[in-house]
Amino acid sequence: MHVSLFHILLALVALAEANYKILFYWSVDSDPQTQKKVIDNVAHAKSDDQGGPNCCHVMLSHYAGNASDWDQTWYQQHVVLNRSGSGFKYRGLKELYNSGEFHGNWADHYEWVFALDSDIDLTALDFPRFFELARNSGAVIVTPTFTGPSGQWANFNLKSQENNKKDDYKSNRHALSRVFDSTGAALKFTDHVVDEDADALKTHEAVALQIHVLGRPDENCQYRHTSYVEMTAPIIHMKVLDLVLNQCEGCIGEKAEWGLDRVWCNHVKKGTGIDKPCAYVDETSVQHLDWKKAQSSVSNGVLKDSENAVKKSHGNEWASVEMIDCIPRPGKQASSPPTGPPVNGVAPNGIAIR
Repeated sequence: MHVSLFHILLALVALAEANYKILFYWSVDSDPQTQKKVIDNVAHAKSDDQGGPNCCHVMLSHYAGNASDWDQTWYQQHVVLNRSGSGFKYRGLKELYNSGEFHGNWADHYEWVFALDSDIDLTALDFPRFFELARNSGAVIVTPTFTGPSGQWANFNLKSQENNKKDDYKSNRHALSRVFDSTGAALKFTDHVVDEDADALKTHEAVALQIHVLGRPDENCQYRHTSYVEMTAPIIHMKVLDLVLNQCEGCIGEKAEWGLDRVWCNHVKKGTGIDKPCAYVDETSVQHLDWKKAQSSVSNGVLKDSENAVKKSHGNEWASVEMIDCIPRPGKQASSPPTGPPVNGVAPNGIAIR
């Protein structure tokens, strides 16, 4: 039987990828609910029908509590590096990456870093299929799509129509929000005027605690290339991790990092030449439990300030939220990207540009 050189090389690439581990990373407190969810997720990932016992490592950033609060037997078996201290998820990841405390270069050990919020349930995720589709996409920042409570879906346009030259939220006069149930049907639609700082922060808080509607699974697509990927549960390829963590100046602040997800796709595209660096995988979804643990930080305006700072310093990389293309599932017709100009800040596919 004749075997082409191409197929031999393809097999060697697949074998090389199989020898790299996945790094699971969480920013966690010590709540028993959090501990159980992380432990259950790791158990599923390492089960024989998923990645197997040697598939992956775990790193934890303890923003509340510390390692001693956790089951020590489990911790010693699975966690290869940790930190304790304040800060949001990507600040903790950056500190771990730059700490020099891990034995060796991360790129020599890992293919992807799975940067997860603690309220993501992975126990129904088909890991082999998810990573297969992620690799097929050619993207380097990839997220599963999301299921979960009907109130999690949100779409916001906070750009002022009266004075679009001002970007601070105090001057934004109109706020549009659309919330979807798990099938995508609109549950409510509001168009209201924002006059006070408190109302602006309340609207911004809702944005921060919900999943953008782009993250709802599209039944026609295996995956979609997009201009944006949610920070909630992405996998980040090791070849761009340093570009995201250390070479996006001002994107990961001391107090917050909101706005990072609006620039990292274009930042990576600019830094690597990858034409479509971001994608949502529709065929494999995870459940968002919506624990709202960022509530206190959002309420005092920290995230709003973070987004404004990132937009100011990386305005040329700031992305509108949109689908670029859809790779169809077998027997399905590809969903089409939106065409035509936005109307009142809302693209033809119903995705608001915030």
